[in-house]
Amino acid sequence: MTQDIRETSRDRDRLPRYPERPSKGQIAAAKLIIKRAEEGKGKLPVTPGVRYMASFG
Repeated sequence: MTQDIRETSRDRDRLPRYPERPSKGQIAAAKLIIKRAEEGKGKLPVTPGVRYMASFG
């Protein structure tokens, strides 16, 4: 009897959201989003994903 290897939604929730290192462009964009939010000019929300990407720079 072989085990079924299909991915379930429960397994998908446990996987890391960002398995690879963000590109230089993504890091720069995330830093700019945070900078503009701190200045009060930001129109995009600073989400945990944006903070994660900015942490690489």
